[in-house]
Amino acid sequence: MGTLRTRTAAGTGAAAVLAALLLASCAGGDARPAPSFLVHSAPPALPAVAATISPGLAVASGDLEGIDARASGHVEISVETPARYLVRLTDLSTDAPVPAAGPTAAPTEAATAPGAAPTSPAARGPWTEVMLCPGAFDSVASLPPDCGALAVPVGALPTEDGDVELELRGVDAAPIGGDPSFLRSLVFVQREPGAELGTVIAAAPLTWRHPDVRPGLVVADAGPRAGAAGPAEVVDGVPVSYAVAPGDSFAAIAARFGIDEETLLWLNPVRTFGPDSGANAYADEVLNLSPDGR
Repeated sequence: MGTLRTRTAAGTGAAAVLAALLLASCAGGDARPAPSFLVHSAPPALPAVAATISPGLAVASGDLEGIDARASGHVEISVETPARYLVRLTDLSTDAPVPAAGPTAAPTEAATAPGAAPTSPAARGPWTEVMLCPGAFDSVASLPPDCGALAVPVGALPTEDGDVELELRGVDAAPIGGDPSFLRSLVFVQREPGAELGTVIAAAPLTWRHPDVRPGLVVADAGPRAGAAGPAEVVDGVPVSYAVAPGDSFAAIAARFGIDEETLLWLNPVRTFGPDSGANAYADEVLNLSPDGR
């Protein structure tokens, strides 16, 4: 059983309200290093993706299994627009709690944006929130620790049986940047009104078939320099990760590897949701440099 903690961070405007959902097992003693370089402005918007993805294209699928609740069904994620993907649950059968109240008003765009704080659809009684999180898992008995480091809400579960259609919004915005394939699991999170914590009660590992949205991206190491003096891990002659050294800057690290800061943020989508968000370099942090490592 995994427990999620909700934490919000304010940015510029309502759409910048982000929530980091932490597993309780990871919440205690999670001291973060002080930044060696800090930019106080909001992170830059990511540029438009290079690839065009056709509406209706199925990009991910998986099968739902119960953890602390009975659950079965098929998950499929498909493209509706560049900014909005559909999350479909078909042949759903579960005893996960659903709102006891009648139909509620449709959620606002801000309420369903990636990282938005969860909002109960019912005045009283437990309910189930459907979320996408990073990290795959081999069995429902043990969710990976990073599955709780970040979760993106896609909506409240409206029924126990049948077919359900929810939405993942803000796909074309930072930090998703047109490619949500780093969100490798769909989870059911049981919530209680007024409670900060939620419990993962069902999950589905996702298999992604998402088109490459940045074809031709090349990362090459030009060598250590002022502001980017840390070591890089190289596999088959290609840098795949970089360990931030004290005194490094995010801009200098990006320049060392021949990319801009927006691309470095895109390569590291998970960190941009939490307290490490933005163009900040943290001593001892390991930055991903490979599109396959997002």
